[in-house]
Amino acid sequence: MRTFYFDLDGTILDIRCRLYSIYIDIVNELGGEALSEEVYWQAKREQLPEEVIANKSNIENVQKYLRLRKESLELPKYLKYDELIPQASESLSELKKNSQMVLVTLRKSKENLYQQLRRFKIEPLFDKVLIGGDGEEQWRFKAKIISSDSHFEPQDSIIVGDTETDIHAGKFLNIGTIAVLSGIRSKNKLVLSQPDYIIKDISQLKNVLNNFLDRA
Repeated sequence: MRTFYFDLDGTILDIRCRLYSIYIDIVNELGGEALSEEVYWQAKREQLPEEVIANKSNIENVQKYLRLRKESLELPKYLKYDELIPQASESLSELKKNSQMVLVTLRKSKENLYQQLRRFKIEPLFDKVLIGGDGEEQWRFKAKIISSDSHFEPQDSIIVGDTETDIHAGKFLNIGTIAVLSGIRSKNKLVLSQPDYIIKDISQLKNVLNNFLDRA
């Protein structure tokens, strides 16, 4: 049976409002000048480092900005801004009929993660949830998490995500790779990672799945 390894943030959940809200609050706290939402997201999608974004926002204490941002990413008061990507639930439900569904995330708070999955009523759509953390390059850590799955079979696996982290992990593991444009990277940036396919969002997965089946 084919197995999908899904990233969460930017792939299944729209996290734009959460990240911009965190950014605004920290900039205000540190006395900076906030970029417009459009300019901020252009910077994020072009993979501009957070240090550069802080400098562009006239933040003097960049290290404090980085620390506050890291501490805020999974706080419930910001997670409440997340929304499902349009048609995500329907698409996942359809895929589950004939596939093994695994959620792979580098989130750190297991409690807050499961609260979100229950809130959006998508927890039952996954056969298992694999959770990671810090320690090394993100793509290496994600690859390690996936390869530790007891049912992992490279020839039957596809990873779906919105960043180079997911694509690099998939290529390292020699599995299918699908990038989505619903997250925090532009198409130009995702192309550099050379995924097998780039699609608008997971609602279009069915359009490329047959191509993977034909290659098998």
